[in-house]
Amino acid sequence: MGLMLYTDKLNQAEYLVDGDSMLFLYTGEVYGTATMRKIIDQTTMDTLFRFADQFNAIGLTDLEIAALCAVRLTVVGDTTLDDRPTVDRARRDFEDALIHALKSEHSESANQLLDDINRLLPLLEETNRVQRNIIAKFPVNYDKTNTN
Repeated sequence: MGLMLYTDKLNQAEYLVDGDSMLFLYTGEVYGTATMRKIIDQTTMDTLFRFADQFNAIGLTDLEIAALCAVRLTVVGDTTLDDRPTVDRARRDFEDALIHALKSEHSESANQLLDDINRLLPLLEETNRVQRNIIAKFPVNYDKTNTN
């Protein structure tokens, strides 16, 4: 049994069957684990799935995931910004929101969850690097009007 989600903006549908997520692309192609294994090397697949398994095991709520995403999106590293202090303040606010959400939902285990998240960050960075490499291989000028 599966759940079908439609996304108009992305022109695709996601379908979950027995824990395997598949995308039905506007081209009519099905993109799932089997397809991924054909186009992505095993080491990359292992990295992506290891991260997914470890991240899912933490068991964050949607609010906690949103706060974590906001924190990660505002980590700028060595990037030069016009207004870095504002971005740094925003990141600290998002970090506070994540901690508050963890304590509200998991009062007994909030500190452990925060430790689990922090231990996962190096693998998250590796996953981001891998995904950047995958995305860089996609054609830039894809003509979606020609989908014969």
